[in-house]
Amino acid sequence: MHVDDLLCAFPDTMAMAEWKEALAQHLTVEDKGAPERFLGMDMVWREEQVHISGKSAIISLADDFMINKPAAIPYLIIEDSAELAKIKPFQILVGHLLCISRMWQPDIRYMINQLCARASQPRVSDVRKGCWVIAYLLGTADEEIYLRSVRKMEIDIFTDAGEEKLEKKATTGILVLLGDSPISWAARKQDMMTLSSIETEYIALGAGAQDAMWMAKVMEFLNKPVTPRVWTDNRGASTLSYNLDFHRRTKHIWRRHHFVRECMDDGDISVHWVPGEENPADMLTKPVTGKRLEELKKQAGMTA
Repeated sequence: MHVDDLLCAFPDTMAMAEWKEALAQHLTVEDKGAPERFLGMDMVWREEQVHISGKSAIISLADDFMINKPAAIPYLIIEDSAELAKIKPFQILVGHLLCISRMWQPDIRYMINQLCARASQPRVSDVRKGCWVIAYLLGTADEEIYLRSVRKMEIDIFTDAGEEKLEKKATTGILVLLGDSPISWAARKQDMMTLSSIETEYIALGAGAQDAMWMAKVMEFLNKPVTPRVWTDNRGASTLSYNLDFHRRTKHIWRRHHFVRECMDDGDISVHWVPGEENPADMLTKPVTGKRLEELKKQAGMTA
């Protein structure tokens, strides 16, 4: 029987030795040490931190699509063309970019979501936008995500919601930090239409609360209990999570979206307000460029 490589983590070297000894009684095990490459990610270990990037995968992708000029931003602002593109090559392109955006590049997630929405009927302009994202990745290939060891366990979950003028549903963005290190992020369409910005942000806050509960269970399993902090840059959503009184702008919100309040009442999470300029989840829900993009990437734990 052959199995693929596995990543294993242990609290100390003694626990690792015991596990390897027990497993070796039943299977042939090869210890390859600390991983240098895993699922397309390049990993460099330095003291008590690991640097994660995808430089080799990005260069390979750029070669496949014959792109050699870097771009400064991930967004190409052009009008939609009338000419349709071939579906299969476009889906392959978007599939590569979607994997990268999920594994180590949260700063392109918003743009990739826009391209995914065109996967069934792409236009030539969409192909150009996808190739532009590759050019941006080529220009930022040296940037890394740092995963640092921490003495005090703190989990911060930043939430945001973005609305497009031509879209019926808003997008929820969630970024999870363990200390200063990003360990999870997501951007997805909300499953219902909303009537106010408070409602869209409150729904995003509820989604963040769900992630917070899951992270709390993981940390409890690891014997590292922690109370996650969930952040929103909308004061109305933050107030609504504490205030039991409804008013006409929020009385229509479905009960299931008040999950965040129930978590707070049980003491499982805490909810806080953060200024919009200090919310790194902002880049998951709207196009951000220039200095603002660099600031958000730094806040999200991405550095060159």
